[in-house]
Amino acid sequence: MWDFGDGYFSNLQHPVHEYVIPGKYRVCLTVSDSCGTAEICDTVQACDLPETLFSHSVTGRTAGFADQSAGASTWYWNFGDGFYSALSDPVHVFNEAGTYQVCLTCGNGCGWQTFCDSVTVTWGTGTNHEQPSEPILYPNPAHGTVRVI
Repeated sequence: MWDFGDGYFSNLQHPVHEYVIPGKYRVCLTVSDSCGTAEICDTVQACDLPETLFSHSVTGRTAGFADQSAGASTWYWNFGDGFYSALSDPVHVFNEAGTYQVCLTCGNGCGWQTFCDSVTVTWGTGTNHEQPSEPILYPNPAHGTVRVI
């Protein structure tokens, strides 16, 4: 007999059980035959994967990202331009105008989920080829050599 630790039991050989409330449960299997009874127990963690979602706002080449995920404890942003962040709500400056596929991967003790969205950035109010009026540090963030455009 299976004891799932939450008040539910099963006599099936290969049961499937869904926990209603996330948490740690002590699960025990008791088997009996003509030689006697034996029991083996282990602890399982029942939890939900994070529901990953974000919103963004763009001004010129600067995009602000707001995590709207549920149940996340870690964040990994891929801005689609070779730069990344582990912040929950990063601000990112894109070095070139264009449309980027930005992905947020959120994790918790149960696993990881990813959500992606397109983000379009421009140089300003003119065409995408208009040069910026402020200097650009490239790459940003930098480690070592920095170029000013």
